[in-house]
Amino acid sequence: MKKSMKNTLLIVSMICLSSKSFGGFNDPQMGERYRDIHKKMDICAEVKADLAEVETNFYNMESSVRSSNQKIQDQRNEIRSRSNALSNAKNAYNSTTRSLNELQNLKENQPRISNEAKATIAQVNKELPAAIELEKQLKKKTCLVAIGGRCRDAKRKWEAQEKIVKKLKSTKAEAQNKLNSLKNIDQKLSRANRALTNATNNYNAQKNAEPSIPNMEIKLKNMIAKRDSSFSGYDKLERQYGRLEVRTEKCIDMQFEARKAPIFKSALLTFAADNAQGCEQYNTMLYNARTKAQKQGLREAYELVCQSNVLERVVEVPVEVPGQCNEMPPVVAPICEDSGSVNDSEINSDYVIETIQTNYSTNENGETYSPRTYEQRGVPKLVKVLEERGAVAIKLDIAKIDMEYKYDYLKILDENDNIVYDQAGYASQEAGTEGQIQNMPGEKPVTNFSTGWVKGSKLKIFVYTDGAKNLSGFEINNFQVKYER
Repeated sequence: MKKSMKNTLLIVSMICLSSKSFGGFNDPQMGERYRDIHKKMDICAEVKADLAEVETNFYNMESSVRSSNQKIQDQRNEIRSRSNALSNAKNAYNSTTRSLNELQNLKENQPRISNEAKATIAQVNKELPAAIELEKQLKKKTCLVAIGGRCRDAKRKWEAQEKIVKKLKSTKAEAQNKLNSLKNIDQKLSRANRALTNATNNYNAQKNAEPSIPNMEIKLKNMIAKRDSSFSGYDKLERQYGRLEVRTEKCIDMQFEARKAPIFKSALLTFAADNAQGCEQYNTMLYNARTKAQKQGLREAYELVCQSNVLERVVEVPVEVPGQCNEMPPVVAPICEDSGSVNDSEINSDYVIETIQTNYSTNENGETYSPRTYEQRGVPKLVKVLEERGAVAIKLDIAKIDMEYKYDYLKILDENDNIVYDQAGYASQEAGTEGQIQNMPGEKPVTNFSTGWVKGSKLKIFVYTDGAKNLSGFEINNFQVKYER
């Protein structure tokens, strides 16, 4: 029993310490006055405003940098294209010049080349028949299978003679080609001159085109220098944006912890009461809690007291906790008006549960939803109505919801247009964003979403998007309803 009392006192002491303030007004009356004035203060409002301003400046500058980089790349591509065109024109000019020189050489040496070619052909014609005949004879003397020295010698002689015949034929063909090249030499020279004229004109046009390639390169250097000068503060602004983003996340986390603390402390006392018999109230308290912070505080208190060995359960634990701790409020009541939710305990054997099949998905292309399909001038768009006439309660479960954090969201209303809050606290309780369901910070999707049982026979599903980022959205395959027997 002493050990149990010690553990209980330790828990309550922790509550007392956590409730103390590490700073405050020197004038208590002034403190009370300003706490009352700013009791609904959003402690993250200023940092959020700073983040929004810096975020806008950062993305505006990023857009300008991207635009400048694109212009620089376009200039590089233009220089590369002009350089390639000039190189091709120069190559064409050199090629046509060589062709013309070759034809002119043929024209100048036409008599000599013709005589030499004819003499070569005549000599080959004289030697070729005898060479071919000798090749045939040597081939007959070769063995079918090269076995022994004589067979190998015969084969070598035949192969040598075969090469002589091939060389004579090749020499004759080359001489004939020279004769053919001399035919219509004047027409070929005329065509070559015209081709050289065109190549020369094209080459000169590329060299003299305005702006010149050197001037284009100077312009490119100036563009790069201007970009580097104009956006010298880009890195600094990026660091500032990143720092404010992290600071905002931490502030939101602190807000969450601050909202979680009261119900956590109250739940600790409730669960520890009567030798931890208060743990039996967990499900009811969790059902009544409406915000994520409240639900998380309840879960942590339940795990600490009811699912661990921190507190030994004995017959009696008489503990007196003086001071402020004894004045802590009881379990936090629901902070929102009744939206029509039905406790499972209210739905007993007098009701029949039925699953209604339906198919709706934002995954229009099988992977991601198209935000612009749901964009409707800044207001949520009604995308689906789930209804079963005669039902007294309705429930919707969605395994995964992937809607862009801060910008896209899902909202569910009952048949009386009251916001439906889910059991796990994913639907926002914040003023101005009530009922919005979207990804967690860091684009973590919502999983195992459930509305719980809602009184009535109808649910209306609304989607809002800013029309930008594509994520996987959500999918509905069925919903459940309850009827009276």
